[in-house]
Amino acid sequence: MFYDEDLVIDLRLNILNEYVHKFVIVESKFTHSGKKRELLFDINKYSKFKNKINYIVLENEPIDLERVHDNDTDDKKNSKYIMNALKRENFQRNGIKKGLTNAKPDDLILVSDVDEIPNLLNLDINEINDNIILFKQNFYYYKFNLKLEDMPWLGTKGCKYKNLKSPQWLRNIKDKKYPFWRLDVLFSDKKYSNIKFIDNGGWHFSNMKTPEEIEKKMRTYLHHREYDIKPLGTKKIEEMIKSKKSIYNLRADMKNEKIDGTQNLENVLTTNISKAYLNLKLNEEKIISSFKEIESSKESVRLSRLRYDVGISTLKDVLIRQSELSNAKSKNINAFYNYNLNLDELERLTFLEISKNCLDNNNNKDKESICNIPR
Repeated sequence: MFYDEDLVIDLRLNILNEYVHKFVIVESKFTHSGKKRELLFDINKYSKFKNKINYIVLENEPIDLERVHDNDTDDKKNSKYIMNALKRENFQRNGIKKGLTNAKPDDLILVSDVDEIPNLLNLDINEINDNIILFKQNFYYYKFNLKLEDMPWLGTKGCKYKNLKSPQWLRNIKDKKYPFWRLDVLFSDKKYSNIKFIDNGGWHFSNMKTPEEIEKKMRTYLHHREYDIKPLGTKKIEEMIKSKKSIYNLRADMKNEKIDGTQNLENVLTTNISKAYLNLKLNEEKIISSFKEIESSKESVRLSRLRYDVGISTLKDVLIRQSELSNAKSKNINAFYNYNLNLDELERLTFLEISKNCLDNNNNKDKESICNIPR
């Protein structure tokens, strides 16, 4: 479903292009709050993918919307606004079916919002069979490096076309694999036992927008009524972004206020750089200490052989010292291996040639430096 997410859809098309046969993009002439809107999707911006895109425009709203009357109670009005927004959203999502007319029975259909991008790198379609697949996705907020921790997002869901009842049916499936013997599974359209979870299943990029764009979205999308009752305004939204607080609390109980800005976001880029650097220094110390251990073990082996030669030690003692030397060499190899992994990770995150800088500064006479270790 498309609203105005040009940045994210460009990312989505480029990431999925080599795996996906057809992209179905649905845009409505109405917001989820019921206001008429101009169409914003321009297929010419994505000429590289033009032959793969099925662009569906919804000209009308669903026919079963409830009319909101002036004499309705506040609770009744809220209920109607919420249900109407849900019906509009479901109607738009089910519009995906219009773009699947040429799908074959065993084609894999993936349904997700535009900002939920599945990771298909390690997906083996031959292992899916008749399973329903759910992608466990990392949740990013405002920026590509701000992550909502401990909040796995199961946005993208998929199944074979022959098993697809409707796109909204697929979206509604519970994020849990139920035991086959549960009787309620037999009579439910939401609970299934043939669920396959895809770990490292992609990325959910939420609200990659300016404060003004977020404000506009909050007034028009599915949960607009909650925002209408307690609007934040662009200034408050900007403060939330700066303080790394999410707008919508996804952990809040349905009875509690959800637009509260209480969920913290973690700067994963800064965190990952820190972790890589600390692990690099840790393994650097291990390399230096392992070289010392090797030299000490070599001397122990030499002395044990001398003692054995003059008859004041046993062969067992020599073998023990040789074993200690082998262990020290193994530690050294592991430390070098982990050091290089952390070095590659740090260079990838910082775009700095750290290994080259180390070699260039090899005039440092500090014997405790990794740069002075022979390679």
